[in-house]
Amino acid sequence: MFEPMILGEDFSTKMQTGRATKAATSRRIKFVRLVLGITQERMAEVIGTSTSNYQHIERGHTFPQPPQVDRLLLNYGIDHNFIYHGDWSRVPADIIEKIREHPDL
Repeated sequence: MFEPMILGEDFSTKMQTGRATKAATSRRIKFVRLVLGITQERMAEVIGTSTSNYQHIERGHTFPQPPQVDRLLLNYGIDHNFIYHGDWSRVPADIIEKIREHPDL
């Protein structure tokens, strides 16, 4: 299992593991988007919302809804436990490898 502390305390703090606040959730969903290398517009398409609504999610103004996070699971293997709680146990290996390559995102 990937342990975010191996990338440093700053990275672990940035991902706010275990926290389900809007701010923590928004950081994780933005982080996923950056790791995947997709635009806000593409992420909005993937989760089935408007770009404007996705921007509200990424800014921490609103939580992503479970059906939206379901689409992340279907398309990229990112499940609710990571987005909502920072649980790395089910993050796909290819995503973890990208994180290791670009911990500064």
